[in-house]
Amino acid sequence: MLRAITALLTLYLVYTFSNYYRISRVKDSTSTEDVICDIEDVVTRQAAPHDEVVHVRITIGRTKDDDRVEEEVHVTPNSQVVNRLIRPIMPYHWRRPDRLRDIEFDCSVDESDDGQVLVRARPMLHQEYLQIWLIFTPTLTKPTVWRFWYRPRGLWNELREKDRDRLVWNDIMPSNGRSPLTDFTITFVFADPGFKPGVTERNGYGTVKGPDRSETGEWVVEWRDPSPQGRRYEWTITRRAL
Repeated sequence: MLRAITALLTLYLVYTFSNYYRISRVKDSTSTEDVICDIEDVVTRQAAPHDEVVHVRITIGRTKDDDRVEEEVHVTPNSQVVNRLIRPIMPYHWRRPDRLRDIEFDCSVDESDDGQVLVRARPMLHQEYLQIWLIFTPTLTKPTVWRFWYRPRGLWNELREKDRDRLVWNDIMPSNGRSPLTDFTITFVFADPGFKPGVTERNGYGTVKGPDRSETGEWVVEWRDPSPQGRRYEWTITRRAL
């Protein structure tokens, strides 16, 4: 009888310990989503007060495979830029790519006084969208230009189908209360010359130039805000057949 009680007590203790260990592991574990949110929080709050002149070139292709985004950043570090978080413009946030090669993403840094700079691009698959963590080696300490480009296939499907679409851009303010953006330009390139485009920013931010014909026949619209500071932009893009 005593042996039976001892055996039952042993089984109970093993069960209790195992259950406690399992609960502790669950409480101590860190999900991928938690890590991504922590990185985003740290990078945003500890962003150095550097200055950035940003020029984005968005190509609206004739087909979904021709859609392309290029971004050029002229940065003046104060005093250094170690890393950046970027969020590519994607057609459907619930269909985010699993790999950077799926959107043909690439990034480079121009030659500067810091010498040759390499960029490590790390995709971070947030539950709702894709972010890319860029790490510069060596650290950027001198004025330079870095750029990246990718193909968000199907980004402008709605415009091609319905002749109307929109684009939203949030300039998130760091903890110091000053956006690094000091000048912001977007050049919209419409590859199909048979449709005349229109671009307006619904809040009245910035100015629009064009549409004008390029030397190769595309329509080009340039929008610019020379004093961006933590704004939320929303553009309406339209087109009409000629």
